[in-house]
Amino acid sequence: MTDTSQVDLVVTGMTCASCASRIERKLNKLDGVEASVNYATGVAHVNYVPTVEVDTLVSTVVAAGYNALAPNPLLDEQVAAWEKAHERDLKTRWLVGALLAVPTMAIAMIESLHFSGWGVFTWTWLTIALATPVVFWAAWPLHRASFRNARHRATTMDTLVSIGVLAAYVGSIWQIVQSAGHHDPHIYIDVAVVVPVFVLIGRWLEARNKRAAGASLRALADATPKSAVHLVGGVRMTVPVAQLRAGDVVIVPAESPIPVDGVVVAGASSVSNALLTGESLPIAVTEDSEVQAGALNHEGELQVRVVAVGAGSQVARIAALVAAAQSGKANIARLADRVSAIFVPAVLAITLATGAAWYFWVDADRAIDVMLAVLVIACPCALGLATPTALVVGSGRAATLGILIAGPEVFENSRSVDVVIFDKTGTLTTGNMTVTASTIKPEDHAVLATLAEASTHPVSVATLREFGDAGRVDVLNIVAVPGKGVRGSLDGQVVEFGGRGFHPDFEFESATEFTRSYLFINNELIGHVDVADTIDASAAETIKLLRARGIRTVMASGDRDAVAASVAAQLGVDEYRAELTPDQKIEVVREFQSQRKIVAMVGDGSNDAPALAAADIGIAMGRGTAVARATADITLLRPDLMLVPAALKLSQRTLRVIKQNLFWAFGYNVAAIPLAMSGNLNPMIAGIAMSASSVLVVTNSLRLR
Repeated sequence: MTDTSQVDLVVTGMTCASCASRIERKLNKLDGVEASVNYATGVAHVNYVPTVEVDTLVSTVVAAGYNALAPNPLLDEQVAAWEKAHERDLKTRWLVGALLAVPTMAIAMIESLHFSGWGVFTWTWLTIALATPVVFWAAWPLHRASFRNARHRATTMDTLVSIGVLAAYVGSIWQIVQSAGHHDPHIYIDVAVVVPVFVLIGRWLEARNKRAAGASLRALADATPKSAVHLVGGVRMTVPVAQLRAGDVVIVPAESPIPVDGVVVAGASSVSNALLTGESLPIAVTEDSEVQAGALNHEGELQVRVVAVGAGSQVARIAALVAAAQSGKANIARLADRVSAIFVPAVLAITLATGAAWYFWVDADRAIDVMLAVLVIACPCALGLATPTALVVGSGRAATLGILIAGPEVFENSRSVDVVIFDKTGTLTTGNMTVTASTIKPEDHAVLATLAEASTHPVSVATLREFGDAGRVDVLNIVAVPGKGVRGSLDGQVVEFGGRGFHPDFEFESATEFTRSYLFINNELIGHVDVADTIDASAAETIKLLRARGIRTVMASGDRDAVAASVAAQLGVDEYRAELTPDQKIEVVREFQSQRKIVAMVGDGSNDAPALAAADIGIAMGRGTAVARATADITLLRPDLMLVPAALKLSQRTLRVIKQNLFWAFGYNVAAIPLAMSGNLNPMIAGIAMSASSVLVVTNSLRLR
């Protein structure tokens, strides 16, 4: 498609992957439109020709039964507000539903609660009164989705739940009316209140997960400054970053984040690219050095010529990679929806055929009773409980272990992990620089500490932590020399602490596996300090345990090859990849996926977010960035890598329980429907069977504890 424009519409109101597919089909029917809808993030990415108006795209989504928000300056705030309100609404509905469901079930099922003096009429209609708000208010999102699906001649899990709940409610009223107060009717009101409550709990948990997915992209957008100091004709003006254009020059003060991708035209400093590469150790930049938005400028003021802002920046490309990777995982339709698409029309057809057969050929007076029996027995009580109960119990067990699991798709994707890819810095290592060796004599430690105290560079921070107890000396005129280190004077002698830049003509011993800094007094080399990242205490044992289970371990790092090789050798990983960019980490993930491997990715930084999203299971360290945590499927709340194998094992067990629950739920329906059609299913037996199936599902889920 040539000469096209692009727009991202935020779509609200989707309840399943089939909703995204329906919106996509509607948009693609428009001439000159190509659309792709991401259910996980709720975004419709649309390419369209100039003859198509954005309002037309919005109205098409609305006509399909959903809401759409066109881009505007307040879009992020509007989306965040809607997502929060939607999550709060679901929570309120299931809480109110649960409060009413408990007494409803108790009165309906426990005969001792039918107090002396209560007639059948009293207690049965009391349960109906308690159940009515649950059926029609709490469960309204499920009915609304069912009606919307019906308009498009589609059926999903919502259709099955809605029909079953309404059938149980109407059937209960029918039984009460039929009994005429002469005997206890066999009602199904417990089905009408239990199923929607548990389904809503599942939807609430899913809404929380979706909000986190969108939050990961917003967190990336918030990682860069929204304004910059624009230098025009020697005059400095603070302007919004969005107004900058390629070729403009901006001023970046010391200890400030860089707002744009660009090239240094004046100044020297050290810059930390932790947001982009995950490596906390800064790199020296001088004139003609390239810098990226989101990087932190440490010491000296820089003048940077703008190369790219907004969508063209490296941070924006990382966000695009995250969104694309999330889209790839989002379109996995739920098993219940796939089965419901066949099961619901079949049940409706069977119900109508059964009613007609009984009315015309068997016993017209019993036709309605038999039809209701078929609908009620087909009601997915156990099916509605199958996934939510396992999810709630599995997630609760995970939380007690210090593991936060995002949603049910995590369990689906964890069926059998073959490869675990680890980031290095902040994951296999702590991300904190520490002194590993020093040749500087104790009598010079006070000089070293005094100089280190004058700088915020990570090497200086680590040095001060190691030698800070040595006291201080009277070093005068201390200044941070951008890109080199710290310089001062002591008793008329020049003292310097930093890298090779102070004395480039010296012959320095090679040091590639750590960062080496030197102390000079009066141009004489006194000694050096080696600083390196510390390997996590649980890393080696975690690697050993995973390998013992037959899982391949890989380290993917943005650090130098020599540093990565040293860490890999100490930990015993199967292989390592070094000097990787964020998109290259995705390539590593997809390389193993192309070999039909199930891949888990463990990381902590914003640069890991695309790979975390692309992997079958993304696992973020709780000590990592908000972007990584929001993108991941699993977050480790404690700084213990041993939680990685524990999380994978628990996920696999939970998935197994969900499949067992679904098998029992559908098996029960399939076996009982023919009995109901024959008229031989006593309503009381049907109620007991449904309760028993629900108890079995719940009990099976509780085994996860």
